[in-house]
Amino acid sequence: MECVNFLPRRLKLQRRRRRRAMRQAVVLAASACALGALGYWRQTEVTAARADLACLKQQQGQLEERLAALPALTEQLAAGQVKQRISRELGSRLTINAVLAELSRRLPPAVSLTGISYSTVEMQPEDPGAGVPARPGRPAGKDLKIPPEKRVRVVITGLAPTDLDVANAVAQLSACPLFSNAAMGYAKTVAVDKDRRKASSFQVSCLMAR
Repeated sequence: MECVNFLPRRLKLQRRRRRRAMRQAVVLAASACALGALGYWRQTEVTAARADLACLKQQQGQLEERLAALPALTEQLAAGQVKQRISRELGSRLTINAVLAELSRRLPPAVSLTGISYSTVEMQPEDPGAGVPARPGRPAGKDLKIPPEKRVRVVITGLAPTDLDVANAVAQLSACPLFSNAAMGYAKTVAVDKDRRKASSFQVSCLMAR
């Protein structure tokens, strides 16, 4: 059975136009949604790119600061290597002027220096693992081989009015941070002039700080 549409032609055209307009509206809405989604995605990409660019600029600034500080660090490293070599080869980095200045400040006024000498000696450093029990696969502390290190030994001779002044001088050297292992070599009474006035002649040896 065939359906016959008896609507006037004008109404038929209006319905067709309405359906076409609805389809066009749907297509337009879908296109707008797609464009909105695309714009949001592009905006997200732009924001991420800006954040990456800001991070790269910050890293570039940090790198430029480090490159600017590199010459100074290189000089410090070279100076440190020179000091380390001096300390390793000679045993100390202290100069004679620093030693004499410290001696004049530490020794009592009544004590007079008559001689000072230096020599480089090899000392066996203390074993940090001494007394540590052995572990499986690891030798005991006393079996560890520690190479000797070079140190500068200073031998000081002088005159003092009394033995008490000599003891005070040795105590001052022992308390000085520039010296260590201060030890008395000798202390004896000697005549210092034609009137046979007596004084204490002494000798003290110690190690200079590295």
